[in-house]
Amino acid sequence: MEDMNPLQRWENSPPQHEAATVSDISRAVAASVASPSALAPAPPRTSEWSGRGSGSQLSASSHASHTSLEYLKRSINRRRRGTTHRRQRGNWLNQFQASSRYQCTFCTESFKTKYDWERHEKSLHLSLEAWVCSPKGSVETHPDEGVLCVYCGESNPDQGHLKKHNNASCLERPFEERTFYRKDHLRQHLKLVHGAKYIKWPMETWRTAIKDIRSRCGFCGLEMESWSSRTGHLASHFKDGRTMADWTGDWGFEPSVIEMLDNAIPPYLIHYEKNSPLPFSALAGPADTPCSAYELIKLEWEYYMRDYHNTHAEDLSDEKMRYEACLIIFGAEAISEDHPCSAPSWLRDLLMANHDIAEQARIQPMKQVTKSRMSPLKINGKKNIFEGCELEGSLCRRKRAMPSVVSKLLLQIRLGALWNS
Repeated sequence: MEDMNPLQRWENSPPQHEAATVSDISRAVAASVASPSALAPAPPRTSEWSGRGSGSQLSASSHASHTSLEYLKRSINRRRRGTTHRRQRGNWLNQFQASSRYQCTFCTESFKTKYDWERHEKSLHLSLEAWVCSPKGSVETHPDEGVLCVYCGESNPDQGHLKKHNNASCLERPFEERTFYRKDHLRQHLKLVHGAKYIKWPMETWRTAIKDIRSRCGFCGLEMESWSSRTGHLASHFKDGRTMADWTGDWGFEPSVIEMLDNAIPPYLIHYEKNSPLPFSALAGPADTPCSAYELIKLEWEYYMRDYHNTHAEDLSDEKMRYEACLIIFGAEAISEDHPCSAPSWLRDLLMANHDIAEQARIQPMKQVTKSRMSPLKINGKKNIFEGCELEGSLCRRKRAMPSVVSKLLLQIRLGALWNS
């Protein structure tokens, strides 16, 4: 700025710093007679200029004054257009914020209607429902069809049929360990543990509603006793123009409710997270994922080992590493679009070779299987993490290149070479 002349400094200064209004400046410039030395460029050193009389000098001065006036008018118009553009952009931002006034208190999403906002928080962050798997046993009496298997609906099932559904894994555990706070978690449990799908009867009767949830308002500090009170109270603040930038403190939930939360960040960080390059959202998928099942399991193993060594003095055993690998695989297959075992992989077979460890991991609650992960347990572009497994493909290519009769020892040697490569 210090190297600019007064006109350039005025041109580059913000409009709000202008001491005089634009209209006053325009009238003053139009009414004034500028001097050649102040507004006109220095005359060229030619005989044409030096040989002119006073009339020519006045004409040149008038031309320079007119040119400078036009320049000032164009500059004023540019500044007006810039101010209008900034005003329009600010108006658009205000209109967008007003149209999406209901902000999620667990992630960075915003919604136009109260209904969408409530539905988002209940379905993706804090379910107000709970399901207990087979609370009355493996069979129940249907009012019209008699005794049915609760997992598949077969009539009068025998013990052999119920064992196929691995029914003992749930019946031998307390209710707390087979309670699910999201319907999709129950579906995943049924698919992994019981080899079953969600059916309306009797599974709809397994559901119970949760109404009394204590919380606090981060805008005014009011403590509330129910979820309906919370949504109504927060909605009134959002209608008044409050945003998550005004929120202070946490949600005020009890520890048992905190354990039920999914995909949530502290409410006082939401405003800062929203302005980050990749804001956290429960609706958005991961920006990046490992490229293969091997890389995904390796990443999760490394994270598990670091966390374990930070909290335990003893070394990790092979059994614990296998158990963690089984949890990773079951967690990934529970959220996969395909059937859990639809993609063949010797890596999966190797990690789950111990039947007892695999069964112990299989019956773990879905919350424990998927919690505290470095990755979302999926691979972008694949329905199953083992789909198109490069290790499986490499083994198949080597097997095709071998003689038709392959000894078990040679196959194990080849398998070991692949694992170490």
